Amino acid sequence: MQVDEAQAGSSVILAEGELLIVRLKENASTGYRWAVEQTGGLAWEDSGSGPAGVPGGAGIHEFRARADRVGRHDICLKHWRDWEGERGIIARFPLTLQVQPIMRSE
Repeated sequence: MQVDEAQAGSSVILAEGELLIVRLKENASTGYRWAVEQTGGLAWEDSGSGPAGVPGGAGIHEFRARADRVGRHDICLKHWRDWEGERGIIARFPLTLQVQPIMRSE
């Protein structure tokens, strides 16, 4: 499942083992970058920023996590300048994941 800024603060349902892809707009040349702040107990992979259309322009930062743990997971990403610490946060992307077990036939 893929989500972006439009799903901020919402709740999504994933099947156990499903891949979550979070795509957020980022202009890294300003120093502001997205980072995982709250993992929800899932293993995250930072896929980095995609190309901007023009030099210095905004691109897309992509994160991936495998929904490998059944249950509710609250995650949060932050848009910040890491060298400024907490005061460098200008936006957050919270999301609640509900991971459901795969029904297996016996």
